[in-house]
Parts: sequence; structure tokens; C-alpha cells
Amino acid sequence: MRIITLNVRGFGSPVKWRYIKELIRKEDVKMLCLQEVRLSNFSLNNCCQLWGDNDIDYIYSNPTNGSGGILTIWHNKFFKRSNHIINRWFIVFSRLFKEKNIPVVIVNVYSSCNLQVKMQMWSELLEIRQREPCNSWCIFGDFNSIRNERERRGINSPNGIGNKRELQGFNNFIDNMELVDIP
Repeated sequence: MRIITLNVRGFGSPVKWRYIKELIRKEDVKMLCLQEVRLSNFSLNNCCQLWGDNDIDYIYSNPTNGSGGILTIWHNKFFKRSNHIINRWFIVFSRLFKEKNIPVVIVNVYSSCNLQVKMQMWSELLEIRQREPCNSWCIFGDFNSIRNERERRGINSPNGIGNKRELQGFNNFIDNMELVDIP
């Protein structure tokens, strides 16, 4: 099963569009989770053009103030959607993995960089997890968080000192969700 997740940092460029389209074809992708799409009113027609097939479905969360936008596309041959929740920071949906006849919950995340907003998002996802009877969860995306200081890159880490509260909160979220962090 090939699932690709990617923060595209804007999806209006023909170069990015061609790159993703080629990636879908070359890697025989069954599900695509994109973050930071930054396009309003993404349609099924757009998805079919991107995927190169009409037997697909999708869920899209529009960007706010030119930021964000979460897109998940999948091939109907492999997944059947039942219900979903669309939020500014995530898309949650239950579906049936047809090949194995296994129910699974898929989450595509694009988190804020603001710690208070992240903590609210973590709390909301934990509440959904507690209400959802399905035990198989896959969470993809960009949490804009790190689990330890070795993961930090860029200028937002003066002298290597990170926000310990954020590190601890993100690690607690992963533990409480009973997730395995796959590198």
C-alpha cells in the first residue's frame, strides 16, 4: 500500500502539479495526503486531473487567510469512506481498507506554529480518538512540532534551546493517542 504525505507549501505552480502527478503515477500511490495546499475551492475535477483517474474520492479543507489547506485523495478501489470531520488544522475520516476489510481512521494534519493552537488541536484529536471505536489509526502530515532537540532545524532554535513544554506536550500527545512515530 503506497501512501504519500507531503507539505507542498503552495500548490499553484505547474511545476509542483507535474511533480505530484508524476509521483502518483511512478510510485503507484493509493492515497495522497498534502498539506499547505493554499488553494481555495479544490474540486473533484482538479483531483481527477491530478490523479489521472476518475475512480477517486477526496476531502479538502480550504486555507484560511492564504495559509494552510489540507487535501487527501484516495483510490476508491482500496478505500471506502464512511464519515469525516473537517477542521482548519486536520481532516479525520473513517474508512474501510477494502483489501483486508479492516476499518481504519486516517488523519491528515497541518498544524499551526502557535503552541496554544497546537495544544487545542492535540486535545481535539484526543477527544475524537476516545469517541472512535476503531483501533487502527494512521496520522499523516505536518505537526510543526518536534519530539526532541535533534529534530530541530532552522533559525527558530537559538543556541539549540527548544520549547520544552512543546516537546513534552507533543510526546504526551503521541503517547496518549497510542501512536508509533515512524521515521
